[in-house]
Amino acid sequence: MTEFNFDQDTRQIETVPPAHTMAGLLFTAVIDARSLDRSKYTPSSNDWHCSGKDDFCLVCLTGSVMAGTLEFPSDLDIAPFMFSEPSMDKLQAINYMRIGEWNCAFTRVHGYPPPPLIRRRLNELGIPRCPNFYGWKQLDAHLQSLEELIPLLREIEQQAHSLRDQS
Repeated sequence: MTEFNFDQDTRQIETVPPAHTMAGLLFTAVIDARSLDRSKYTPSSNDWHCSGKDDFCLVCLTGSVMAGTLEFPSDLDIAPFMFSEPSMDKLQAINYMRIGEWNCAFTRVHGYPPPPLIRRRLNELGIPRCPNFYGWKQLDAHLQSLEELIPLLREIEQQAHSLRDQS
């Protein structure tokens, strides 16, 4: 199980998703969502990581990372605001990517707004299919559309890195 600490003073969870790029975070989220135990979890874009009735945990795309990579048990109610700022930014970025808010996700992950050329390319990615999913069928369609965008996202981030190095 991933080590995490709950700081009583700040009331925040101290742990960080390991990926440091948008493409890496999205790849992690897709893998984690596909790996969820379907007898324990119900996909719901409206819920972060919420223990529900009938022993099901409702999870959004970000909640999939909380359940998978971060290994939080299904009986905990968890939301990004409960994490320290670096972790919260990464978790929020996953949610922004879920709804096609690529520029907001870029700013959360990289700590600066994308330059105009990168902003334009990110906008071209559009909104993934079924961003407001409920249930496995809609989540599977959503994950497929996200998976198709990961190579483009990697390319865009590499270009952004090159542009930043040139300035």
